[in-house]
Amino acid sequence: MSRTFADMTPAERAECVGRWATVPTERRLVIITGAEGATVRWVDPGHSQRWGMSPGSSTTPRFDLPRAWTPSGEPVPGTWDDDNGHNLMRRFQSEWEWKPDTPQHIIDQHTKETP
Repeated sequence: MSRTFADMTPAERAECVGRWATVPTERRLVIITGAEGATVRWVDPGHSQRWGMSPGSSTTPRFDLPRAWTPSGEPVPGTWDDDNGHNLMRRFQSEWEWKPDTPQHIIDQHTKETP
């Protein structure tokens, strides 16, 4: 059984800001934006950025998904993958996506900053 927002300490709740979550009243995943006591504030970015609130007891943070943003509101660190130079497709790749057995030299090659 997954932990709900209500099952967490205040410090754990603060770390959930920017995480995707499941709310029973919503058809899509939402992003946690904060809390007021045991009530969770969230945004549905796929629905014209509709904002809402739900009880912490029915809000389940999705730790199996990458963050939408960091708890401080900053973008998640990562790099853009340009489809091997063809520029047909771009996608953002965060550290969350690296497989545990990926050699460090490959990670370094893709995460180094470009001038």
